[in-house]
Amino acid sequence: MHAATQGRQDSFYARLWGQGVSLDRDRVSLANIPLVACWSALRDLVAGQNVFPDTTIAAGSDIDDVQAWMSEPGPMLVLSNGDLAPQNCRLSRESARLLDFEGAKFQHALLDAAHLRLPFYGGPCWSHVPAEVGRLVESTYREEFGRTCPSVLDEQIYATGMAAATAGWAVTRLVRLPKLLARDERHPMGFSRRGQMLDTLQVAVDASNTAGTLRSLRAWFEETIAALRRQWPHLPAAQDVYPAYRQTG
Repeated sequence: MHAATQGRQDSFYARLWGQGVSLDRDRVSLANIPLVACWSALRDLVAGQNVFPDTTIAAGSDIDDVQAWMSEPGPMLVLSNGDLAPQNCRLSRESARLLDFEGAKFQHALLDAAHLRLPFYGGPCWSHVPAEVGRLVESTYREEFGRTCPSVLDEQIYATGMAAATAGWAVTRLVRLPKLLARDERHPMGFSRRGQMLDTLQVAVDASNTAGTLRSLRAWFEETIAALRRQWPHLPAAQDVYPAYRQTG
């Protein structure tokens, strides 16, 4: 879908003319909330708690860099369904179909690609696939999208983009922390919402380390992970993968 919709944003928004839809807002929004609004809410949360490190001011310039990256995607501006998750995808032997386009928008392609690393949210999908499976899917994605967008094949551009994308999603998800501090909703298969959050932060840290970017924000994520680990010492280092990927016998 990314390859098929690249460069077609004008046609998409022309169909939505008069509906109050803003291309500029779409580019800098995650989960329908602008990144800076998520960051502001997170700073307020940190100020009102004794749990988290107070390093948000130092990391603020990195948030500006992430937003700038989101707002200028260049050739990676593509259509997203706005709610990329396994429950919104139907697979056949030869193809995949995405569902639930009510939040569709044009945004940076790697904001979707980040979900190939992040633990899934929404519906019944709280965990993640094994890292080696994710790497294989990412490689296939880059190969296919690279046919129309060579930039996605550039290692530094891709690494920097994935660091920004995973960081943006981590900040957006962190706004849910008050609920997680209050209780840990349990999944029928044993997954943990708190564990999901810790895994999300670690994905962002790992991507930043690979790219060598967003150092201040990465440090804040690392300190936040440590603070949450002290709050939730019973949680494992990472959540288990889906049962289909576990070895039996």
